Amino acid sequence: MIQSYNKDGVTITVVLDRRTANKDGKYPIKVKVYYLRKPKYFSTGICMIDEEWNRLEKSKSTESIKIRRTLNQSFDQIKMNVDALIEKGEFSFQALTLRLG
Repeated sequence: MIQSYNKDGVTITVVLDRRTANKDGKYPIKVKVYYLRKPKYFSTGICMIDEEWNRLEKSKSTESIKIRRTLNQSFDQIKMNVDALIEKGEFSFQALTLRLG
């Protein structure tokens, strides 16, 4: 489930961003785009604790399935836009951010 994609030096992964916890002690799940040794993070709007994150891939609960679907949709949307920009030879974080709105 936890996807990873690499094309022309651009790597996309779904990560639990442990840099800063929210007031509930949960961390945001983000789609990380890595290019030219620099990361850019795009929010998925989902937060969870380490234990939930570690169980997410194997869990069969309705809630986990819904979360995985949402994460896959976020990943796929960013991947589609990265691919389009690479095909045009116009990839940059700024161009990606503009396309994603």
